[in-house]
Amino acid sequence: MLEIYQYFFYNCFLITMGYGVVGRLLSLYCPKFNRLEKSRRLYIIKNIIKSVSLGYLVMFNYGIFSIMLANKWDNESLYRYASNFVANDFMGLLLIRKLPLNTKLHHITSVILLIYLIHQDFNTNHAVKLIITYGAFSTLSFIVNLYLGLRYIVDAQHLYLLRIAARYIYQVSCILNISAHAYIIMINHYYTPGCLVYLCCLVPIINDDLILIRWLKKK
Repeated sequence: MLEIYQYFFYNCFLITMGYGVVGRLLSLYCPKFNRLEKSRRLYIIKNIIKSVSLGYLVMFNYGIFSIMLANKWDNESLYRYASNFVANDFMGLLLIRKLPLNTKLHHITSVILLIYLIHQDFNTNHAVKLIITYGAFSTLSFIVNLYLGLRYIVDAQHLYLLRIAARYIYQVSCILNISAHAYIIMINHYYTPGCLVYLCCLVPIINDDLILIRWLKKK
């Protein structure tokens, strides 16, 4: 278990280094970036890095979905996948003071679920199977974070197609995620106290998703 925590904090270290690299590049090549306040600059960097991180995880989703379908759960691989997913949220909480409340609750919930997940066995705990399912489907909307970051430093007319793509991809990924949860719970009869607690923990995450979807529709 110690190795997983080490792996998680190693990812946090890489992300922290990424803040410096991305911030430096934006400072050199994007004049608008330098005119923004510090918290806004960090928010931009966070979303660009998260977009890259989630896009990277998408490449492993075939293996994750294969594990789900085969119902043969590799704990070590899934712990590492989840650690990669949550590291960016954790660093966002530490580095950005002015995050919206709904985003803070989303990130805090993600960190709590990760801590719980890495102390469980996927082969016997149904709740963690649902947690990793949510994470896998959520990576599909990595383009949304790219839009959230770039909208402050790129003119709106140049982001029109990206915004439209982000809106529809986000909606589809959320629908797929909820549908997959409902199917997995009903087919496997995951009516356990742990699954119920997990579904309650999803409330702030889903609320944040809905707020973002409504915001994308208005833009």
